[in-house]
Parts: sequence; structure tokens; C-alpha cells
Amino acid sequence: MTLIWILSACFASLTLSLLTSFWLAKKIPQSALNLMVAFSAGTMLSAALLDVLPEALESGQADVHWLLAALLVGLLGFYFLERGAIWRHQHVHGIPDADAPLVIATKASWFGDGVHNFVDGLLIAAAFAADPALGITTTLAILVHEIPQELGDFSLYLAAGYTRRHTLLMNCLSGLPIFAGGVMGWWLLKADDPVVVYVLMVTAASFIYISVSDLFPFLHKQHRVENFAKQTMLLLFGLAWVPAFGLFMH
Repeated sequence: MTLIWILSACFASLTLSLLTSFWLAKKIPQSALNLMVAFSAGTMLSAALLDVLPEALESGQADVHWLLAALLVGLLGFYFLERGAIWRHQHVHGIPDADAPLVIATKASWFGDGVHNFVDGLLIAAAFAADPALGITTTLAILVHEIPQELGDFSLYLAAGYTRRHTLLMNCLSGLPIFAGGVMGWWLLKADDPVVVYVLMVTAASFIYISVSDLFPFLHKQHRVENFAKQTMLLLFGLAWVPAFGLFMH
């Protein structure tokens, strides 16, 4: 019975967050997609530094030095993955140097989002294992948290040139690991298992790396003064979005 609750919660969180984010993304005009990269960068940084990292560091389930070492390894791992991916795209697909980072950022974001959804499944399972009421509350919190993150992903994919249909498909596929995380959590984990916090550090590393290495350089290439003002506003909105929702949930 617990497994049914876990899978139902995972399905509700994934479906509602995707549909809500996709509906919001459809309202964004084509001319504003490049500007929405600023919103995506702010959202990723905020999710990493104000949500995921504090949750891992304050858990008390692992030494802080080891957790920060895991963050460093994650950052280096994404660096090497991206270098290899850029080399492949430039030599196999002929993507110019100027366009490669944003295209590759979508792939790194897709991978990071998949890891993040897997962790969400683990957290939902651990919460239901501890108490069904806690499981429902955790699911609602994850649902609200996922909406700004998914909207940031939609904005990034659309800015990189993907169609809305392809963007929805990519987000659906990156969301499927939530079920694997739920099943694995039900089978293996207890609520205080330290493995979860290390996976959280990998998630944070992906968000930080993508925003700082790929999205900020892309924004620097938009030289118009009016673009800077709009980018700054959207960046700040992206930074404020995640903690505002978290405060609302608390």
C-alpha cells in the first residue's frame, strides 16, 4: 500500500508541475525567449544555493567537508562532460563556437533535472516511510518547488530553438526518474539515509555549473542597454521565485 501512495504522489507531482509550467511557458512571446535565459539562470542559482544546498548541509547526515567535496567533484564532472559534448557537436554536427554553449546547456540541464527528479522520488518515499501525512506534505512541497524549476527549463529549451512539443517531451523524459527514485526509496532507503544528501550535491552542482558556465556568458553577449535592464529584472525574479514559494509552503 505504501508503494502505491509513493507512486501516486510521484505521478501527481510530475504531471501537475509539467502541465502548469508548460501552460505558463506558452504565454511567453517568441521575442522574449532570449531574455528568459536570465530567468532560467536565476532560478537555477536560487534552487541550488537557497534550497538544495541548505537542505543537504543542514541534514546532519554527512560531514560538511565530504559534502562540499562531492559538490566539487560534481562541478568538475559537468565540466568534463560539457567539454566532450561541445567537441562532439562542433565536429559531428558543425555547431559554431558561439552557439554551442546554449545548446549544450540544454543537455546538461536535462541531465541535472533527471537527477533532481530522481532525488525527489527518494525524498517522497522516505517521507511516506516515516509517516503518510509527512509524505503528502512533502509531495505538495516538491510540487510547488518544481514549478519554477520546470518553467526555467522550458524557457531555456525554447531559447535554444527547440519546439514547444519537443520541449514538453524533453521535460517529460527528464521527469521519469522520479518513479525510479520512489521505487528505490521504498525498497532501500530510510528517511535518514546519507546517500540522499550526496545525490542532492550532484543536483546542486549541475544547477550552479549550468548557470555560471553557460547561461551567464550567453547573457553577456546581449549588449543592448534595454536588454540588460530586462535581463536584470528577470534574473532577480528568478532568484526570488524559489525562496518565495518555499516561504509560502512553510
